[in-house]
Amino acid sequence: MLNDFALDFIVRSDHQLWSSSLYLGMVGGAFSALVSRSTGLMTRAPYFLGNAIIVFVAALSMALLIPSTATVEGGTVWVFVACWALAQAACGFFLWRLAMARSRDAYGHAKAAVVAFIPLINVWLMAVPSREEVRDVRPFWQRLGFVYVLAGLGVLGWGHFATGKLVERFKVAAIEEGALPVDLELQYLVNKDGLEKTLEFLTHTLKLPARINDALVLFDHEAEGDTYRKFFVVDAETLPAGFDLAGSVSKRLCADQGDIVLLRAGAVLEEAYYSRNGDPLRKVAVTAEDCGL
Repeated sequence: MLNDFALDFIVRSDHQLWSSSLYLGMVGGAFSALVSRSTGLMTRAPYFLGNAIIVFVAALSMALLIPSTATVEGGTVWVFVACWALAQAACGFFLWRLAMARSRDAYGHAKAAVVAFIPLINVWLMAVPSREEVRDVRPFWQRLGFVYVLAGLGVLGWGHFATGKLVERFKVAAIEEGALPVDLELQYLVNKDGLEKTLEFLTHTLKLPARINDALVLFDHEAEGDTYRKFFVVDAETLPAGFDLAGSVSKRLCADQGDIVLLRAGAVLEEAYYSRNGDPLRKVAVTAEDCGL
């Protein structure tokens, strides 16, 4: 059960993952607020660098969510998800401590530390000046604060680069290496790229023609918007007696885990059947409603 939840979690959209990271960070921050007794101060530039390092660590921890055949088959994906969750909470723990020091430096109290956990508004703590800030007349490139800011920007840049590489690595592991089951692979693509791009992706994955069974050959397929069409040739003189083409197609699509993912995402799955000489036999379209999803 834990592994099923973990597998469902790692294929969620980037927005959902970063939202989960923020909520876990808040939990860590709340715990830090309960146990912290520090009274230090922190000016703007070191606070910016500290935030950059925390973001960098949170980004690198995404590597824990990359699946592998060993962890999926061994049922240990949940262990890595739990480690990722602990890493997010730890980031929130230390962010709170930094924010308290920054708040005390700017306002004389730690009450503004909560601002650090509110996206966009958190920039305020990086910008508000110290209460007793001494004017530095030196050129900005000679100030220690400039070094902190430059280092912070560098760390953020590396974090952005690392995040892109981790996303690429996840796709390789999930799709090219086949670490995930087909239904989770499709769910991952739908969550990351949307339904239309996922259907377009499917049109480039199958080598055609492909024999399905003794009677059917898939000779073409296409994606158009949210519709995915497959074209089959009935490679037999006659179909088995009592064979209900429309009924068997609907039953098969509604039972296939990969197709269920597409149907739930709003796809229309169409299959068209032709005789050996090209005469149309039947066209079947299936939606989520047809399967009771």
